[in-house]
Amino acid sequence: MDLKVFLFVVLFVSAAYSINDDIVNKYYQDVVIQFDANPANADGGPCLICDLSLTLVEDILYEDAQTIDYLIAGLCTLLPTGPEREACEVIIETVGVPAIKTFLKTYNSDYVCHLLGLCDECYLFGNPDDSEAISSRKIGDKNETIMKNFFARLISQTLGAHINPEDVPSSVYPNVDIDGDHFASVEGLHRGTHWRGKDCNDLSKNIHPSVLDSPNGLVDQNCNGIFGVDPDTGDSYESTYCAIDSNSSIRSVVAFGDSAMAAFHIPVEWISLEGLASIPEYALNEFDVPQQSWATGYIESVDGLSLLAKITARNQCNFRDYQNLGVNGATMKSFLEYQVDAMVAPEKPGLMVLGMIGNDVCKRSLSQMTEPSVFQQQFQTGVQNLDKRVVNGTKLITLGLVDGRVLWNTMSNLTHPLGCTYAEFYEFLTCTGNNPCNTWLSPNETQRNLASQRAADLSSTISQSLNNQTFVNSLKNLDLIYIDFAELLDGIVNFFGDNGLNQALLIEQVDGFHPSPLAHRISAAVIWQILESQHPDFIGNINPYNPAIQTIFGDQGGY
Repeated sequence: MDLKVFLFVVLFVSAAYSINDDIVNKYYQDVVIQFDANPANADGGPCLICDLSLTLVEDILYEDAQTIDYLIAGLCTLLPTGPEREACEVIIETVGVPAIKTFLKTYNSDYVCHLLGLCDECYLFGNPDDSEAISSRKIGDKNETIMKNFFARLISQTLGAHINPEDVPSSVYPNVDIDGDHFASVEGLHRGTHWRGKDCNDLSKNIHPSVLDSPNGLVDQNCNGIFGVDPDTGDSYESTYCAIDSNSSIRSVVAFGDSAMAAFHIPVEWISLEGLASIPEYALNEFDVPQQSWATGYIESVDGLSLLAKITARNQCNFRDYQNLGVNGATMKSFLEYQVDAMVAPEKPGLMVLGMIGNDVCKRSLSQMTEPSVFQQQFQTGVQNLDKRVVNGTKLITLGLVDGRVLWNTMSNLTHPLGCTYAEFYEFLTCTGNNPCNTWLSPNETQRNLASQRAADLSSTISQSLNNQTFVNSLKNLDLIYIDFAELLDGIVNFFGDNGLNQALLIEQVDGFHPSPLAHRISAAVIWQILESQHPDFIGNINPYNPAIQTIFGDQGGY
């Protein structure tokens, strides 16, 4: 699934609320006609969009006749050119738009979409051969069901985007970046300041986070809010308060990873039709909220529990110095092929994290999972490439893959916010070809076990690499540690202590797949505890000048 599909969904939201017919008319052809049917599944994108659009059309049958006529007339463009589209057009022309509107007052969208040949196997409201299922619903009683199913479709579309991430590496750079230094000065837009620290001067590519500051201190070159000269000493505040030595905690935080690193999130409030105004911003940011990530979170709700928040509290000179390069659907191959290159090389030692925790195993079938030897080669070569782009003393935390059986084992029998069980929800995603992880989100226990074994095998190649002296000695600037998923999970369980742990709280409610905001907070606390107790050199000493920085510079300009 690609962004065009999501835009189409958003257009139908607009149509359902009669917001702006011009938007629909302007983008309908660009979005729909270019959409290709999913060859791997008979009920792919065309069925999804047909069922969704007609479901929404049903809800506004008496409100916006012109838009409804336009949308129904264009349904056949969902099919690729050829006999199928021609047959659909014949049906539309023969039956007529008014008749289809009449059908929708009696029958549900499943019936019409199957009639048009856009759906074959998957049903939203029941089998269309079931006369009771297709005719018994009353228009006035179905609004809640319609909107819940709309969000089921939205979820499947956005999760489907994990399978084939597009526009890489250009998509990891901000859309609004006047000076071209890959740091933005605005938030909310694609890859803006939520992803990389705020550029305090977007007219100069020499001014942005992660660079060394101007020696005279007159220009805040690294955008950490510390600038000027101490009148008592004549030295710049930066040189006094932010000196770099072997024991300092000056760190550029950089996160490489997948959608879990980027903090993928679909607000559960949307299902209750609350907070819908945030949909465009979420869409522009690929439904990721890196400002809440365990690695680069900084907003108030993070409550100081992220790697960035912790290292900044340890040394205020690290303010705004972060890059989150996580991409939905990324694998270890992504780290090798574009994420290292997408990083703006810090001029200061880095505190970096690499977490490709699932997509090398989350595939449509077991045969498509990444082979351990390939994974290890991608990891080692990617790390060696990273080593060439960082300064000496940079630290890299590597994470093992998750044991994804926890998803099915924890969630399958629970009730999804849409009203179905998670097992039924996963099956719906599978049926429409949008399951982000067929190998784990499956009722097949043998398949889930084999997937977890492959995840363990891939993780072991990372730990083996760190014990390979030839590989380690090839690194001139990087120090590496490895944290296994089992160690992280043990730490999370211990974090809850005697109160016990409801594992469902650690999994996203809406997609039933990603780590929840709570999981991000606890993971940050556990990983920081590991660093403090076992690897204190990774985080350095507390900056004794923190109180002075706060006194003179306050909030340092904010994020």
